[in-house]
Amino acid sequence: MSSIDRPALILLHAFPLDHRVWDDVIGCLRESPRWIERVVLTPDFRGFGATPLADSNDATIPAPSLDVLADDVLTGLDAAGIERAVVAGVSLGGYVAMALLRRAPERIVGLGLVDTKPGPDGVDARANRLRIADDMKAGGNVAALARAMLPGLLGPTTLTESPELVERVRDWIHGADPLAIAWVQRAMAQRPDSIQELRDFTGPATIVWGEDDALAGWLEQDAMAQALQVPVRRIEAVGHLTPVEAPVEVAAAIHMLLDVAT
Repeated sequence: MSSIDRPALILLHAFPLDHRVWDDVIGCLRESPRWIERVVLTPDFRGFGATPLADSNDATIPAPSLDVLADDVLTGLDAAGIERAVVAGVSLGGYVAMALLRRAPERIVGLGLVDTKPGPDGVDARANRLRIADDMKAGGNVAALARAMLPGLLGPTTLTESPELVERVRDWIHGADPLAIAWVQRAMAQRPDSIQELRDFTGPATIVWGEDDALAGWLEQDAMAQALQVPVRRIEAVGHLTPVEAPVEVAAAIHMLLDVAT
């Protein structure tokens, strides 16, 4: 089977970052003797990295919705001639992966959910997202947002023992567009429950979770595990950004998923 015939690997990034979240994981995958060549795509969600927030054809910005991001991913697959894909997403990327199960389940042949959760925001979390969105649209301070977010994005061990990694993530956040931050916060604030989509998914799946994750808790991982009928791969001393904090372990989980996805 050639790399064209094998399912592509699509890696979806966290908020408010971009595709670079996956760089170290991809490096680990390609260095492994188990790696079998295939197409790998790491798209930037609209407004992040190299992707504009507005639609390129008419410069309009659609109403915030994770379905818009899922449709963007599908458009990218179509442009690359990709029919089937293994999709793995971390945090926001996981939300979009679950949105893809709603939009085009027949194209997803393997699913990786990394430090994410299946349910909608509670009242307080939703209100906080909308507050941040309003602040960003009014010209809010992205550096201040980075200071507020870092203790949730990274585990205590990483924050204490890996200052270079902390600075790398801080720089990524500083590069984010405030309007894109506002748009995605509003999209996440209205996301639906995706448990039924997970129950309906019949392909191979993996769940990866950092045990020090302060944003996506164990009960949410257990709910996804029960829906998909797979165990949770727990990684010690790691927070919310496991692809950055523990790329070797995340690459190993994705390898196992690729081995069985056809």
